Amino acid sequence: MFAASNAWYTYSGNDNDTVLSSRVRIVRNLKNYRFPPTLGKEDAETVYRTVVSAFQDLPPSNGFHPIRLDTLDAIAKKIFEERNIIPANLERNFGTGVIVRDDGILSATVNVKDHIRLSAFYAGFELQKCFMLGKNIIDTLAETLEFSAVQDFGYLSSDVMNIGSGIKCSVLCSLPGHSLTNKIQGKIEALTKQNFEVHAYYAQNTKRLLGYLYLISTKSAAGYTDEVQISMITSAIRELINEERELRDSLVKTQLWRIQDDVIKAFSIAKNAYLLDVKDTIDLVFKIKLGINLGFIEGLSPEACLALLYQTQTAHIAFLMLNGTFHLEEPFQLDELRIERIRAILVQEILKRAELRIQNSAKNGL
Repeated sequence: MFAASNAWYTYSGNDNDTVLSSRVRIVRNLKNYRFPPTLGKEDAETVYRTVVSAFQDLPPSNGFHPIRLDTLDAIAKKIFEERNIIPANLERNFGTGVIVRDDGILSATVNVKDHIRLSAFYAGFELQKCFMLGKNIIDTLAETLEFSAVQDFGYLSSDVMNIGSGIKCSVLCSLPGHSLTNKIQGKIEALTKQNFEVHAYYAQNTKRLLGYLYLISTKSAAGYTDEVQISMITSAIRELINEERELRDSLVKTQLWRIQDDVIKAFSIAKNAYLLDVKDTIDLVFKIKLGINLGFIEGLSPEACLALLYQTQTAHIAFLMLNGTFHLEEPFQLDELRIERIRAILVQEILKRAELRIQNSAKNGL
């Protein structure tokens, strides 16, 4: 499950030059039970068993697997955190679990902030597909589970921002065009005024932006139907995609040498580095992805870059090490160094067939 070759992030998706992935999360709570933050141990166990039973009654083709969080070791929990399935540093240790489909496209948490938080993931710009997949599961669960709702308010949640439709839509974008032309702050402000949340990916304890990555999400589930919320964020992201492509074209026309230099340096370091930490890997991979989008690199797909975002995370590599997938001949003694060495190997394996296609012309950039 953790190292599946058919994981959702290994596939291609629409508009994946800009939108790396889409997620729709649907929140539901069972009627007559407290929300998880104040739920007693006995009731938590009852809710867990009830929810798991309902998922297990779904058609076998769904392939869901329930996992109690208190049975997981630290590495397995960290993998779920890295894949944005459970929140970091979850303290509750009774009556909690995850229910995961084999390919990871669908996953649900049980008794983590809400009784059910079902998430549907797809690579690329696929919010409608995420929504329909998640809604079909929730509608089927509603045939056997009674969800907590109030007329005129909608579905209830422990988080006031989720009350209403109970859905939250998110897209992860790489925006080098906006970032390198200093247009990003204005775009963030515009999206915020439209009631969206924008979170940049920064290196821990620094202001260093990683991979030009931004997570854009709906802010509130109240006041709109499911369909209207999907339509609003779809329209906003479509506009963002068009603007991003125009800004990249502008960069090629006005700063070609600088962009080519960034791509060449990133490609060379990634191909030859002996050790790579997470921060450097994300930065290098998404500069390489910009090179792919602009036609400077061939033999490498955008989805390979998205896959590396997950496959080079620390817990994922630790899992591969523990399961004997990698054996290093070098006498590394520190786990941290071994992980950085394997991370470099993973990146270089993906880059084996990639080639630079940049012509050295005195006319370029002038």
